Amino acid sequence: MINKENYDVYIFDYEGTLSKAPSKVLSLKELIYEFDFRKLLPNKKIYNLVNSLNNKDFYVVGVIETNKEIEQKYDWLKINYPMIKKENCIFISGEHKKSEAVSAIISKNNYDKNKIIFIDDKKSHIKDVSSLGIKTILVDDIKLI
Repeated sequence: MINKENYDVYIFDYEGTLSKAPSKVLSLKELIYEFDFRKLLPNKKIYNLVNSLNNKDFYVVGVIETNKEIEQKYDWLKINYPMIKKENCIFISGEHKKSEAVSAIISKNNYDKNKIIFIDDKKSHIKDVSSLGIKTILVDDIKLI
């Protein structure tokens, strides 16, 4: 459960959290040549959450495979979540942990860990980031108060 008043910083995963996930696991060929991330639909639950928040800082920490994917995700975010600044979008390769990116965000901005919430659709990322002492929640478990 999220009490929106308790958090000033929201860090979201992109695919499967801000957007609905692709309907299947994509092959490298599909990622490079065929799939268009700009065609994904927003996740209504998260879309409504973001639009209900005022005076909060938003970040995206997502995993990418190709350069094309980065460009498409930036385009999609600009259309669907214009309140998320491009400079607050961090896309990392699968070789890195999301906790590294979240640590960098905290360090750069001197954020209070108790005022941050991280939302993702993968339990492995939740476990990784929660090891920093940050509130985490699976997107499917979100209930608002």
